[in-house]
Amino acid sequence: MARWCLPWERAAIAAALVLYAGNPVALWLAVSGMESPLVALCVALTLQAGAVFDYLSRTVDGLARSGTYTERVLGEPPVLRPAGWASAA
Repeated sequence: MARWCLPWERAAIAAALVLYAGNPVALWLAVSGMESPLVALCVALTLQAGAVFDYLSRTVDGLARSGTYTERVLGEPPVLRPAGWASAA
C-alpha cells in the first residue's frame, strides 16, 4: 500500500479490498464512493472561490478609493456634548 496514505485511508482501502476482492465492479464502486465526496468538495470550493475573489476585488478597489472619504470624515470638527450630558464612566 502507498506510504503517503493516512491510517484511516489505509483501513478504508484495505476493507474495500477484502470486502470486494471477487467483484471488480463492486470494488470500483466502493473506491469511487470514497473519493466522490472529496471531488465534490474540491469542485464546490473552486466554484465558491470565484465569489470570494469578486468580493475581495471590490473591497480592495473601495479601499484604494477611500482617500477623499477619509479626508472628509477626519476633516470634520468633532461633535461636542451638550452642557448637561452625563459621562458614561
